[in-house]
Amino acid sequence: MERALADCNEGLRVDPNHAEMLDSRAFTELKLKLYDAAIADYDDVLKLATNKEESLYGRGLAKRATGDKPGGDADIEAALKSRCDVPKDFEKWGVTP
Repeated sequence: MERALADCNEGLRVDPNHAEMLDSRAFTELKLKLYDAAIADYDDVLKLATNKEESLYGRGLAKRATGDKPGGDADIEAALKSRCDVPKDFEKWGVTP
């Protein structure tokens, strides 16, 4: 995961507003339990691409992990309203609520 994070950082050095790369870095940070960093990157993704259910869901999980259950629940609920199967993607990647 550390190598993935380094690759994302290098990609973002070249293009700091690349939404998909920010999303990948946020997910990597989520897996590494770097929750505050994941939240910040998911925030940036959602500014660039507002319809990212995966980003909302990931940010929700990160918020919950930091103790912000209401904020996390709101993000997760918004993601599920848009796409009810988004948790399955996270489960297959080894991330569960």
